[in-house]
Amino acid sequence: MNVLDSVLSVTIVLSAVGLLLALCRALSPSSVSAVCRAGLVSGLLRPFLGLFCQHLSLPTWQVFGSSRAFATVPGGSAGIPWAVVLTSGWLLGSALYFARITIGVIAVRRLRSGSTSPPEELQRRLASVMPSRWSGRLRVHALVVTPCVVGWRQPLLLLPTECRGWSEQHLRHATLHEVAHLERGDVWWRLIGQCVLAIWWWHPLARYLVREAHEVSEFACDQAVLRTGADPAEYVRGLLSLVSCASIPSSVPAFAARSQSALRRRVRQMLNSRPTADGSVGTLIFILVVISGVSGTAALIRLSEDRPIRSLGSPIEEVKEAIVRLDANPFPGDPDAGQ
Repeated sequence: MNVLDSVLSVTIVLSAVGLLLALCRALSPSSVSAVCRAGLVSGLLRPFLGLFCQHLSLPTWQVFGSSRAFATVPGGSAGIPWAVVLTSGWLLGSALYFARITIGVIAVRRLRSGSTSPPEELQRRLASVMPSRWSGRLRVHALVVTPCVVGWRQPLLLLPTECRGWSEQHLRHATLHEVAHLERGDVWWRLIGQCVLAIWWWHPLARYLVREAHEVSEFACDQAVLRTGADPAEYVRGLLSLVSCASIPSSVPAFAARSQSALRRRVRQMLNSRPTADGSVGTLIFILVVISGVSGTAALIRLSEDRPIRSLGSPIEEVKEAIVRLDANPFPGDPDAGQ
């Protein structure tokens, strides 16, 4: 599979995910999170699926196109190998993105190592908020200014040291939001999103999917807080008070929104809609089947190669050419040949 085949196949998959997102937003908003997660998994496994299909030598679908569009210009060695140039640029960009992920992992480890156990007074205030299975994951860090969840194998909920001066409602809402991230496993999904972005960093649909997945996770955690009976107006005021705080590494989900437009959408949704639960299992299975089918079909699509078509002459000219070929001496150096 060449570069253009990969571009075509991933574009088909991401376009299908985008259409499902638009459809679910109109008909079933609770299923949007499932579509984003299925799309992220599909984008992450897409290169491996293509290699797997190629290894099994499965039949492919030839579509109209030109797989030689970026080949070396014929007629000499001065042509530019565009396929090699594009592939090299692709790999270089992916390497830079994976280096960024590595830097984020190092920053997360520093945050974990520098965190301390919360004071007893703070533990008592949050005793009714933290579930028992997450009670030992609460930590405090002086350099953290917004509540966040860090780590993948053993995630921690980090709170700033200033949280002891927060009001009861503000502290409760911020903690419930991060507990929802823990319950949903969003730290793993954020890592998958960063890996998808590292592989398909040049594709606008991949960037759109990763951004939507991040915003949907924040929406879902907002809904989880509102389902506990929180006042939407009070929750929005607490959210706005954290917007001006300094950000933490991009690979870590934060309580505050990452952009003003995302913040406006979150506030609008909280104030204008009722709290909803996640989609049903049946809907999730249907979404997985649809995206898996599209991914499998896209992995078998290949662009057709340009083959020169020989112009057909008149029948008399074809007969003359055949006679010349038959009378030709196959052994020019043998004087007895052709006698």
